[in-house]
Amino acid sequence: MIEKIFKEGREGRIPPGQIKVPNLCVLYYKDIPEFNEKTWQLKVTGQVEHPKVYAWKEFLKLPESSQVSDFSCVTRWTKLDNKWTGIKFTDFCKIVKPTSKAKFVTFECMDDYTTSLALKELLKGGIGTAGSNDVMLVYKYEDAWLEPSHGKPLRAIVPFLYGWKSAKWLREIRFTEKQEIGYWEKNGYHNHGDIFKEERYS
Repeated sequence: MIEKIFKEGREGRIPPGQIKVPNLCVLYYKDIPEFNEKTWQLKVTGQVEHPKVYAWKEFLKLPESSQVSDFSCVTRWTKLDNKWTGIKFTDFCKIVKPTSKAKFVTFECMDDYTTSLALKELLKGGIGTAGSNDVMLVYKYEDAWLEPSHGKPLRAIVPFLYGWKSAKWLREIRFTEKQEIGYWEKNGYHNHGDIFKEERYS
């Protein structure tokens, strides 16, 4: 079943200061990391009851979902109606079970990029229908495996925040008691990044 995520209660779908584009754009600041299916690992560490190191084929056995949501970049473009396939973050947390001390989640990537988000917000979501959640760990876009430039093999999707929070090329998901300030946040970007409040820069 494909879940359609929309901005309930919003006047229009395009966030302020954004323009609609026909295709998902590509932005990255380093060389694209190479994916090797045999050696790739996703580490789940920190404040969880079940820390884990996933191999690629093992990760693909996790409960799969697909949904359609919008994607907005801080560079002022928005691509509507993107179909993503992977595991919902809520389902992922049911498996790894964050402890009561877990307040934040750090996404660490294969190119050493990091960003951190509040666990409570990731579990709640931000623009979906009542009872739904729009945060995912995805490996497919429009029914095809992610392209390397879009985060192959695995990326986060957080539609209610600007795209730098939807970290590409994931290699570790770390649940922490205190927030770890990420790459762009250390370099002048807003620590939160709400697309409708235009939280672009600190």
